[in-house]
Amino acid sequence: MSTRTQLKWERPPDKPEVTLPRSRKWNRAERIYHLPMRDILPKLIRANGSKGAAKVLGVSEYTIHYWCLRLNLKRITLMLGPDEEVAVRKIEDQGDKEKEEWSAVPVMPED
Repeated sequence: MSTRTQLKWERPPDKPEVTLPRSRKWNRAERIYHLPMRDILPKLIRANGSKGAAKVLGVSEYTIHYWCLRLNLKRITLMLGPDEEVAVRKIEDQGDKEKEEWSAVPVMPED
């Protein structure tokens, strides 16, 4: 069994923020949609799936997964019953936390 280690990119508090190099297609997508890639990718993947998002952006599916890894975006799959639904909400900034976190909260239907 192999294990994988996920790297976390954190900057020390005393050093200025450094941006990672971006490809031409990354920059082109941000120019077209007028949004940062962190907002573009989840919307495209939810609407079209990974293959569809790759086709829309003109990149490979591997590139989509790589960009998600660089942006620390996670994809999860949930199995729900016929009377269940899930709501996703953004956690607001809580002082010392610098990065955004997302959580899935199950919502039970009202009777």
